[in-house]
Amino acid sequence: MSYNEIAEREKENTDRVFLYVEGERLAAYELSAFVIGQLFPHLHLYVSLNPECPLKLLKVTLPFDWVLESTMYPLAVSDDFAEMTFPEMPESTRSTWRNEFEDYKREFLGINKMLCNK
Repeated sequence: MSYNEIAEREKENTDRVFLYVEGERLAAYELSAFVIGQLFPHLHLYVSLNPECPLKLLKVTLPFDWVLESTMYPLAVSDDFAEMTFPEMPESTRSTWRNEFEDYKREFLGINKMLCNK
C-alpha cells in the first residue's frame, strides 16, 4: 500500500486502528498510531518522512507477536492491512482522541496541506 493510500485512509478514519505489514513488524500511521500510543503508552510515536514528497505522517511500529498476544480488541486481517476495532469504547473517548490527535499534529508536526502526487 502506498504512502498516499495510507494517508487517505487515515484522513477518513474515525473509529479504528489500521496496521500495515512492514518487514517483520506492523506499523500504524496518523490517528491509528496516536490511538495505539494512547492505549499502550510505553510505545514511542515518531514522524515518518517519505523522500518522494513533503508529507509527514505520525507512525508507531509494533512486533507481530505483541499485537496478537497483547490486545484484547478485535483484529480483522486482510491482504493489505489489519484492522483493530473498539466496540465497547465510548464514542466520547474516540472523539476526544480524534481532537487530541488534531491538536498534536498542529502543535508538533504542522498540518499536511497536500498529499503526494504519486
